[in-house]
Formats: sequence, C-alpha cells, structure tokens
Amino acid sequence: MTFEKADDPADVDRPERDTGWDDQARKETPTQRLDRNWGDLLQELRVVQTGVQLLTGFLLTPPFQARSLSLVGLWLLLPAAIRARTHP
Repeated sequence: MTFEKADDPADVDRPERDTGWDDQARKETPTQRLDRNWGDLLQELRVVQTGVQLLTGFLLTPPFQARSLSLVGLWLLLPAAIRARTHP
C-alpha cells in the first residue's frame, strides 16, 4: 500500500514553497522577518544561559562541601573501575 503526499503549500520537504506563504501570512518585510528571527534567537539564548548557570551551580557545589573529601577516593577509583570493566 502506497500513500501519495498531498500537495500542501507548506510542505516541509519543499521549503522553497514556504517563502511565498510566509510573506502572505505574516505580511512582513524582509527586515521585519530578520528582526523577528533575531528576537527569537535572543530569547533562546536567555533560556540556554539560565540552564547553563543552574547546571554550573549544581556541578560546582559538591567539590566545596566538607563531605566531598571522603568521595575523592571514589572518584579516583572510578576510571580504573571503568577500564577494568571494558577491557576483559
């Protein structure tokens, strides 16, 4: 059984067809489109920046805790344990 694709003007396999649709639907100039895309990129950067800050905070906290000194030995043994497991 084969399915034929509908001739959709916003088909993802044919991005060249989307440019006309985008101009008609949004009614924006190329400069306005660039401004909108720039704003979207900046918003994504803000989201990523927050995630990186949280991740960095969580990763930097344990080494400065007093009990982490007892875990140093375990961290030193971890690579050896991994090598022993991967190489028979």
